[in-house]
Amino acid sequence: MTARDFESVKKLSIRRGVTWQGGLRRLPLWVTPEGVKPFRPRAAVWVSSFGKVHVGDAVGPDDTSANLVMDAFVEFARHERWGGYLPSRVEVTDPVEAALLAPPLTELGIPVEVTHKLQHVQEALGHLADEAATNPAPGILDAPEMSLERVRSFAEAARLFYEAAPWRHLTDEDLLRIEAPAGLRDAQHGLVLGAGGVEFGVILFGSPRLANAMRRRPGTEPFEHDSAWCVFFGPINEAPLEDADLFEDHGFPVAAPGAYPWPAQIGPKRRMRRPGVRALQHLDAVLRALAASTESDYDEGRWTRVVVTPDGEVPVTLALPDLVDPHPSGARRDPLDD
Repeated sequence: MTARDFESVKKLSIRRGVTWQGGLRRLPLWVTPEGVKPFRPRAAVWVSSFGKVHVGDAVGPDDTSANLVMDAFVEFARHERWGGYLPSRVEVTDPVEAALLAPPLTELGIPVEVTHKLQHVQEALGHLADEAATNPAPGILDAPEMSLERVRSFAEAARLFYEAAPWRHLTDEDLLRIEAPAGLRDAQHGLVLGAGGVEFGVILFGSPRLANAMRRRPGTEPFEHDSAWCVFFGPINEAPLEDADLFEDHGFPVAAPGAYPWPAQIGPKRRMRRPGVRALQHLDAVLRALAASTESDYDEGRWTRVVVTPDGEVPVTLALPDLVDPHPSGARRDPLDD
């Protein structure tokens, strides 16, 4: 932005009662250069209380210059269609951006306020996310009483699980039973995915019927009538946007570039919901127990591991019912035939 550009906005009138919210934001889309980790570009975003949106030039993830915010502000004010005026108030969330904007805007009679949330900006970015066809799941921190500590612990549990690679010993036909902790009624059985080398993760559900359906009708929709808690692993651009931001901003551990975990409950018609505190605690404990399990544990058929979670030590007892449940007349039965 040149001095001449800024001088031109001084001539614009202030429109009373109009607020502009803005700041430098990650855009809700992924850039995936060949041979480089996917990244989300940044841009200065300004949204008026009328709902008009202006997005400045996109830059790389390492360019965090607050000057971009002022440049985009001037562009918005001078915009041929949306602009031609100045707001009576400006709101941002970043004190650094506020400190940059305050001197010139105060000179124009426009106060700059720092607030914890920019509703108009969030809504605008949400619309952009819909258009970009990114993962639509809400962020994991959106659940009531969810904490950063719990999410970090889950990320560590997922890393340990992925590095242990329990799919080396279990196939997606080996039904697991979670005998302790009681945890969730709809997560007392499970399957480890990954033996086929295609999709890695774990799926937990209430009734063995779901595993039965998956076994007998491979390739069909498994969630037609049931719901299941799933932990998916994939590259960062397949995770929900807010989850990806948490891993980037807080340095959460991952086992591999293609092993960013994200948990969700999938139900009929692919309805999805993110875990609350209780569900995430259960997933955390089960992942840690599987990570600590050995080949001899699987051979024995029932075992217990004490794992450490944000709520303290949790004993987890796992079993392979096809190995430990009695079989009538000495015949080996399918544990799913209930």
